[in-house]
Amino acid sequence: MAIRTVLLDRKTNIAEYGVGGGIVWDSVDHTEFDECYTKAKVLTHIHPPFDLLETMLWNPTDGYFLLDRHLQRLANSAAYFAYPFDIGALQNQLLKLSGRFESAQKIRVLLSQNGHITVENANFAQPVTPPRICLAKTPVDSTDLFLYHKTTNRSTYQQKLGECPGFDDVVLYNEKGEVTESTIANVLIEKNNELLTPPLSCGLLVGTYREFLLEQKKIKESPITINDTYNSNGFFLINSVRKMYPVTLIL
Repeated sequence: MAIRTVLLDRKTNIAEYGVGGGIVWDSVDHTEFDECYTKAKVLTHIHPPFDLLETMLWNPTDGYFLLDRHLQRLANSAAYFAYPFDIGALQNQLLKLSGRFESAQKIRVLLSQNGHITVENANFAQPVTPPRICLAKTPVDSTDLFLYHKTTNRSTYQQKLGECPGFDDVVLYNEKGEVTESTIANVLIEKNNELLTPPLSCGLLVGTYREFLLEQKKIKESPITINDTYNSNGFFLINSVRKMYPVTLIL
């Protein structure tokens, strides 16, 4: 039986992709059929070329903030997508670049499919006015792998933000109604005197500052529903550039 098997005719250049499954005594017909659809998703999940991406802060006090975590996240994504990554070459580039800095900088690192590294920088200052954000109009798919990796393939984020004109950012939620993140940051709510952030399984990026705060036991993982957002005592966004910052949440 062909289970995720490609049959290629080299004379006609026509390929056939077969999916299937093993039926046992306790199999359920509709779940087996759903499994076949899942195995066939590889044929429809086609995406344009993309770079892996890291965005970080440099300042005179800390240097590259959470650098080791950013490098590890980039290495993990490079291994997942089979992108060659010379971590030593990137460290050398960052070291040379930092010698020119006098004030806080926002650093953008791009890793292409062939392993080419591009490093960009721009002056950074914390915005004075809290961003205006709202709840996304439609849910994200928690199985979308690009929610779990930081890349230049930001079509989902662009779509959700485009559905909410006039806002600086949007709060995303998945098909179960669980809050996930914003388009540029992880989410925190204050509830029962605790700061809570959604678990990764809801469909969100492994934020470096989020992981830092979890290890410091300053925040806790907990599923957050849309109703929790309405009823929370506080709502915040976090990332490694702006750290923890307030927002004007319009529900």
